[in-house]
Amino acid sequence: MTTGGSTTSLRGSTAPRPDEPGLDVGAGTGNLAGLLAARGARMSAVDQSKAMLAICREKHPDVAAKLGNALALPFADGRFAFVASAFAYHFLNAEQQLLALAQIDRVLKPGGRACLAGLMTEEGGETAGPEPAKHSIGRAKTLAWFRERGYVTVQYAVNPQIGVLYAARSS
Repeated sequence: MTTGGSTTSLRGSTAPRPDEPGLDVGAGTGNLAGLLAARGARMSAVDQSKAMLAICREKHPDVAAKLGNALALPFADGRFAFVASAFAYHFLNAEQQLLALAQIDRVLKPGGRACLAGLMTEEGGETAGPEPAKHSIGRAKTLAWFRERGYVTVQYAVNPQIGVLYAARSS
């Protein structure tokens, strides 16, 4: 599904450009941050687990890893050209997901891009399964949130439970 732009052009525009600053939110062991750094981005990573960050730092010494969380990103306003997060937002409930989006918006530069991937359903909400509870990203609410703030958005479903959402801020 495409909203406000062609899928190919927006997906391509979210790819890191050489030497531009990027942030991986909920980085865990740093796999995504490491991949983006290998493609030329100057990557920072944030996670709330000291153990995960230790692994991230060991595996990817070129990634600047910081302790923190998605609700209060420990970075200055307008610092990053792009922010990515994969399979981290399901640890946040719907209200926290919106607060985390505000943090992404805060740390993005004008013209910045965001990419969220993970558990995603049209309305969001708690998913069935073992503890701890997981919360899917509400596709409709998240797309509306970005559009209300002047972002062009594209999203697609990988399968019925997993989705990817791209958002690019107008300059």
